[in-house]
Amino acid sequence: MTYLAHIAGDGRKQTAAEHLNGTAERCALFAAPFGAEELGRLAGLSHDLGKYSMEFGVWGSLWPPLRRRGTMAASRTEALREIPRMPEPFWDG
Repeated sequence: MTYLAHIAGDGRKQTAAEHLNGTAERCALFAAPFGAEELGRLAGLSHDLGKYSMEFGVWGSLWPPLRRRGTMAASRTEALREIPRMPEPFWDG
């Protein structure tokens, strides 16, 4: 069985395996400068494992909003930008 991760507006399909492997490589590149390349790769591989389910596949075909690329509200995006400005105890374990 092929599990889908994304369906583009033009109908192109990306499998969950393609998505997870691509994300794993991006995460590994991001994490490499601070010595966590393998942890980044594992995070990328596991971030969407729920897409390997019959339920997700059924919902993705029946409920069109799951087909759209996710968006993030401006307020959430701005909050994420604030993280580096927070005092270290808030984000350093």
